[in-house]
Amino acid sequence: MSRGTNELIKKGATPVSGPNTILEELDLGTRAVRLQARNDLPSNLAEVDLLKMLAEGQEIHVDELVRSSSLSGAEIFTSLTLLELKGMVKNVGQGYYRRT
Repeated sequence: MSRGTNELIKKGATPVSGPNTILEELDLGTRAVRLQARNDLPSNLAEVDLLKMLAEGQEIHVDELVRSSSLSGAEIFTSLTLLELKGMVKNVGQGYYRRT
């Protein structure tokens, strides 16, 4: 009975368990917080480099970011975390990131 639903979930659909799930998926609940973080948290060269590497709409694995840059793994993870707080990148799961 739930074959179609399970197939959608396998393909990346988000199961909705309430209104907060939709707000989180659409990024409506935290938008103001992220915009404030963009203004409050300073950018550094590592963040700028990562944003250049993350082409719009393309998902890149963190291992590829490490291989393609001169940054250390720690610098990349720190910068990705800050960029995610600022709402500029999104962790889409399994080590993949995309620019928002």
